[in-house]
Amino acid sequence: MTKADLGDGYDLAPPQAAHHDDVTIQGCPALDQLGVDPSGSSLDFHRKVTASFTYGRGPSSAISEELYSDRPAKLATGTKKVFDAFVSCPQFALIAGTRSIPVMTDKTTAPRLGDEGWAQFVVYNADSGASTTQKQVAIRSGSVVIMLSGAPGLVDSHIEAAVEKARHPG
Repeated sequence: MTKADLGDGYDLAPPQAAHHDDVTIQGCPALDQLGVDPSGSSLDFHRKVTASFTYGRGPSSAISEELYSDRPAKLATGTKKVFDAFVSCPQFALIAGTRSIPVMTDKTTAPRLGDEGWAQFVVYNADSGASTTQKQVAIRSGSVVIMLSGAPGLVDSHIEAAVEKARHPG
C-alpha cells in the first residue's frame, strides 16, 4: 500500500523504534509464552514489509499495513497462533516503565478475501478514562499474509484494496 493507494488526506507516518524492551505484557500467559511483541507486530516469517499512514491527526486516524511471505502452511499456523493468543486473554496489561495500560481484546469476523482470515479489536484504556480502539485484520492469500491495523473504519475501508494489490502488485 502506498499513499497514492489511500487517496487524499493520508501521510506516511514516521517510522517507530523497532525495540520495545521497556514494554511487557502482564496477565496473558499465552502472549508471554509466544514472546509476542506488545506493539502487535508479532508475526515472524521469512519476509516482512511494513508501512504506516495517518489520516488527519491523532491516533484514531492511523493505519498500518504489514505484508508477510512464507510457505502457506507456516503462514496459516503462525498467524492463527498469534491471533488465538490475543483473544485467549480478553483482558491484560501492557507495562511501559512504571505505567500499566489496560488492554481488552475481542475476536471479530474477518472478511472473506483470501484463503484464510483473522480479525480482532484491541482496546487500549488510558489513565484518563479515554480509550483507543484498533482493529487488526490478517488475510492469507497463498504465500502472503496482509495485515492491516488501525482505526476500525479505516481498516474496513482499505482491507479489500490492500489484499487485491498484494495479489496483483504493480
